[in-house]
Amino acid sequence: MTDIESGGKVRERTASESTDKGLAHGHQKLSVTAVVALVAIAAVAVAALIVGSVALHNDLVQRAKETATDGVMVHMTVGADEQHRVLMALSMANRMVDMGKDVIVFCDVDCPPLMAKDSENFMLEAFKANTTKDGLIDTLVARGVPIHVCPGCLAKHGLSMEDVRDGVDEVDANEFFAFTQGRMLHFDY
Repeated sequence: MTDIESGGKVRERTASESTDKGLAHGHQKLSVTAVVALVAIAAVAVAALIVGSVALHNDLVQRAKETATDGVMVHMTVGADEQHRVLMALSMANRMVDMGKDVIVFCDVDCPPLMAKDSENFMLEAFKANTTKDGLIDTLVARGVPIHVCPGCLAKHGLSMEDVRDGVDEVDANEFFAFTQGRMLHFDY
C-alpha cells in the first residue's frame, strides 16, 4: 500500500490491529470478566431502583388506605307507612357521621314523598326523646350530608323537585362514587 502524501510504501495493518486502533489513543481494552462485572452491577442497580419504587408505591397506597375515610350509603325505599324503618335509616346515617364516616342518603321507590316540604313529621317512642323524622333530616343537612331523591319516584307520587325540602337534591349518580375515598358500605332500609 502506498502513502498518498509521501509516495512511500506503508505496511498494512493486521485484522487485530484494525479492531484495536483505539489502543493507540490511550484507550484500554476491557476483559470479558470486566464487561460481565459492569453488566452485573448495572443489573443490580436497575433491580434496586425497581424494588425501591415498588416499595415506595406500596407505602403510598397503604398510607392512602389508612387516611381514607370509609363511606356509608343509606338507601331508603320505604314510605311513611313504615315509620320505624325511616327513623332507623336516618338515625343510622347520623350515627355514621358521629363515627367519622362519609355518608350519603339516597331515597327512591316510596321514600321520596318523605322529603317533601309538606310531608308529615313523626316520631316513635322506641327512639330517643324528640327524635323526629324532620329533626333527623335537618341534622343531616346541617352536617353537610348529601341527601338525594329519585325524580322519577317523586313523579310517581305526583311530586317534583320543587316540592322537596331544602338540602335535598336530585340524584347524581356520580356522587355515589365521589362522596368517599375509602370503602363504601351500604345500608338498605
